[in-house]
Amino acid sequence: MLSRATATANAAMASFMSAHYKSKLRQGRVRTSATSVTNKWITQPTLLPPDVFRLFACARLGLLPVNAHRQPQTDANVHRQCPHCHVLETAQHTYSACNRYLNQRRLRHDHAITAILPHLKSAAARLLSRATWVRERSLAMLTPPDNDADNNPDDDTNATSPPANDDDDDASSPLRPGLYCRLDHDRRIVVPIEFTVADDANLGAAIGRKHAKYDPWLLRNPCASIARLVPDARDPHSWTFDPLIVVAIGVWGTVPHSTIAALTALGLSVTAANAALGAALESIAHDNMLISRLRHSSPTRWRGA
Repeated sequence: MLSRATATANAAMASFMSAHYKSKLRQGRVRTSATSVTNKWITQPTLLPPDVFRLFACARLGLLPVNAHRQPQTDANVHRQCPHCHVLETAQHTYSACNRYLNQRRLRHDHAITAILPHLKSAAARLLSRATWVRERSLAMLTPPDNDADNNPDDDTNATSPPANDDDDDASSPLRPGLYCRLDHDRRIVVPIEFTVADDANLGAAIGRKHAKYDPWLLRNPCASIARLVPDARDPHSWTFDPLIVVAIGVWGTVPHSTIAALTALGLSVTAANAALGAALESIAHDNMLISRLRHSSPTRWRGA
């Protein structure tokens, strides 16, 4: 009787997973239903330590110990809220929106850039005879920001979370310095590149927000931007801006196809793109582990401090 019940339960679970999730790991059952993304970076568990991979697997399966799982699952149950923000505490909120871990998320974003940028510089050095990289820090000084900028922060929250800054924003400015520019002195072209580490379920929206945020600034007064980026340029009008390139990576290892296309457009081969994304994922994974340890460092595992 017990064996039949177990077999029936296993068959029901297998049928559900097959119907709703299309990809799975070689050595596990972590799957994703998103057909527009690649799961390659999480199909190699040997790249991550066991505790880090366990965290990724629990996140993919929805098994992270967050307050949203507490019973009874009703709006009246205040124990389901984030103890810091007083909204429903989901994994998405904890790792992509909670202000308690804002500094850790900013470090996660910066560490990912540190991991991937050397690969881009190496590719540029091979393709271009004269190329320099500039981290843009003064976009907000060009013109006053739009009034709508404060009403549409670049966060990864849903309706249950309040407006909050994510990895790429700074409370002191609507444009936290994070935009990189590759200067091609031979062709006189500026390639603006933005990096973002966003929640896996909202990567498309995060990329759209980056374009909505930076494109107006880049197009409003390009000559002024060139004058600051290339101070020794004799004729700023002879320089042009390429369209903004957004390199987006999911918090839990999801890589949209637009990111792979962006890396190849920047001169990386398939092998080099794999190495760059692998380095970025390893960095993101360890910073996620830090957030996890901070979240569960309190005596009460579920409720937090």
